[in-house]
Formats: sequence, C-alpha cells, structure tokens
Amino acid sequence: TSGTATLEVNVLGTELKEIHTVYVNATSLRSEPSTQKISVGSPVQNIQVSGALGAYDHNIDEGGTGISITTCDETGLCQFTAPTGVGIATLSSTDTQGGGGAIATIEVIAASDISLNPQSQKIALNKGEWNTPLLIEITNPIPETSYTFALDAKGSGIEKNANSCGGSGSETRCQLTAPNSFGQNGTATLTVNIVGSATNAAVATLEIEPTILNANPASQSIQVGHDPQIIEVNGGKDYRYIITDNGTGIAKLRCNDGENTCQLTAPTGEGDIPAELKITDASGGGETTVRLQVLSQNNFLRIEKTANKTEIVSGEEVEYVVYYANDGDIPYKNITITDDYDEGLVDILTVPSGCGNDGKVLTCNIGVLDSGADGTIRYRVRAKENLGTLLLPPLDF
Repeated sequence: TSGTATLEVNVLGTELKEIHTVYVNATSLRSEPSTQKISVGSPVQNIQVSGALGAYDHNIDEGGTGISITTCDETGLCQFTAPTGVGIATLSSTDTQGGGGAIATIEVIAASDISLNPQSQKIALNKGEWNTPLLIEITNPIPETSYTFALDAKGSGIEKNANSCGGSGSETRCQLTAPNSFGQNGTATLTVNIVGSATNAAVATLEIEPTILNANPASQSIQVGHDPQIIEVNGGKDYRYIITDNGTGIAKLRCNDGENTCQLTAPTGEGDIPAELKITDASGGGETTVRLQVLSQNNFLRIEKTANKTEIVSGEEVEYVVYYANDGDIPYKNITITDDYDEGLVDILTVPSGCGNDGKVLTCNIGVLDSGADGTIRYRVRAKENLGTLLLPPLDF
C-alpha cells in the first residue's frame, strides 16, 4: 500500500545508527471516459477504470440525475442506469491496495438541449500531412426534429461532405473534409441549429495546429566574404523567406517562395548581431528562424552546436554536441565557451570535464586552441515534467 516505511540500523553497544526511508506513492488510476455529456433518458457510456494493484472500490454521487451503478466487475468496468433528471453525477474509484483514486463525471442535460461529439478537436498539420477531421455527431438527437449544419471554414478549405451535414434536414451527423491551409487564425467552427429555432443549439470547434518547420542547418557561423551553407527546409508546403541582415550585408540569392531550399549571398560585414532568416509556411501557419553569425576575416574560431533530436517530450533526454575548431594560422588563448540554457525547461544530466554548471549557464574553459586544433563538448539534458512536447529552440552558444 502507499505510505512511508523506514529501516533503522544500529551498531550494538553504541549510539551510532542510520535510518533509510522508503516513500511509496499511491497508484495512478485512470477512468475512460473521464467525462461524458448525455441527455435525460439516454444510455450512459460504460466507464473503464484501470491502474489498480488491488481491488476497486466504486461510489457514485448521482447529483440529482438518478444514475446508479448497475454493475462493476473485477476488471474495473462499470455499467449504469439511464438518467432520469438533470445534473452532474460523479463516479469515484479507489484502489484498496495502492491508495490511488480516479474521478469520472457524467453531465446530464435536458432532452431538448443539443450536444455534439466531439465538441472540439485538433487537426495536426505537422510535416505537411493534412489529417481529416473526425465525424461530428449529435449525441442526443430529438425524434422527428430537423437540424442545419453551418460551417465557418475561416479560409482553411474545410468543407462539408455532400452526403451528410443536414442535406435533407434529417441527418444527425456531419463528415468534414481535410483542410488545405492553416486558414485565417487556425480555427474553424461547425454550428448546429434546430430548424425553426433562432437559437444556436451547439458549436463544434476545429483547431488547426500549424506545421512544424525544420531548417538544416538551424544556425551557421561564417566568415566575411564566404558563402553561407544552402538551407534546406521541410515540414511544410508553401515556404516564404524573409532576411534581416542586421548590418552583415547578407541577402537572398536563390531563395524563391514555395521552394524548400534557400541560398544566401556572402556577408560583407560583421554586424552587431547575427543575421536572421525567417521561414514561414503560407499554407500551414508554421515558422522557424535561422541565425547566421558572421565572423571577421581575421577570426577563424569556429563553433557549431547540434542535437540528436528536433523535439522532446517531458522526461525525455537529448544529447548536445558543441564542436569547436581553430581554422586560422595562429593559436587562440583563454577560450571559454558558455551555453545559457533555459533552466525552467531542462535539467543538465552530465557536466563535461573542464566545464561547470551554476544551474543556469554551462561554462567550459578550453584554454589554448592551437592552429588547426579542434574538440567537442558533449552533454545530456532532460526535459522537466508536465511540459508536454518541446520543440528545441535555435541553438545558442
């Protein structure tokens, strides 16, 4: 069971002792579905509770709905009676051995109200793969009632299927086509009305997620008068390029809208800050930025940072490699490389030899770097918990 256990070790004849503590967390129970919305008289969807070590203990607060448990078997599957009143019923489930708990709610509305399933959904456009929206249904249609389905695509290209969506007035479901662009603000809506009623019965929201663009290389260090590396982009469909030279003189050479490669001109000056190439997907809403650090003709110290992943989820690890080299004819002295990482997002797992970590900045003392010499710094970080998916930002060093 959950709780705290302790082991105390004593040395006989002395007062020396050591105490070891073991903390046992409660089990994590899950209820599927955790929420549902139905009308009076409609059947309640079975609820599956999982994650227990021992037996399940279920209790229901009917909340004025009249819902009661018909049966709950040893696997955690519960069945219920149909509701007779309006309100919110709550199923509380616990693990008799592990101490964990889970809550599932059942909202019951009047039979004259309308609800949609799903009421909201996200349509991913990652890497140019345009996913078809799910079928949207009225969960508790009123007998002998006609409905209209009004779609506001907001420029996304989503359309209603001709064979559904209230074409004859008797349908209670609507199948939508896939979007062909991000649209005006990445959101489309489907509004369902009862024929003859001036009040909107329900609205389903379709949130279009922007494409995730990847540029290779994501950053460059180049010398004045040297051509930058050609930049390749993937993850979108219709690319647009905007260059901000910041005094470096870098401009677009062969960088045409719609194409997935961009070649820039050689820098004519250093500039106070790196030049930036902003890349957007006109049809998918995604964007990314490539930074170009310009070195003077007398500066031949090269630093490049790479990662073995482009995105990570909470708790996942990623390895960074910083490569440095002296491409000049003379040695460099007193070299220090710093990496100002975001301590709110990641934890440093390994600190390389010769480096220090103060919790915010990783500092590596290289010392003297002779002509033609190079080296690498490797370290691993882990994304903090409860952050979801993180896109790795432009690499700073």
